[in-house]
Amino acid sequence: MGPTKAEVLEMLDAYARLPKPSGPVTLSPGYLRAVERWEALPENAAGVDKSWVVRCQRAFEAHFAKARVGT
Repeated sequence: MGPTKAEVLEMLDAYARLPKPSGPVTLSPGYLRAVERWEALPENAAGVDKSWVVRCQRAFEAHFAKARVGT
């Protein structure tokens, strides 16, 4: 049998109390090249219709607004 809900919540609380690493993030050259390629796509050019982003965000928010935590 797996852990109880209370045990899982205690594990999550213990993890949340652990110190988190901080400081500058170093991005690899490969990642930076990928970002440059994504930014250079025609879909990302200035003046291009990006209204689909708003529709996607609204659909995302509506979907997760209906989500309920299992008991």
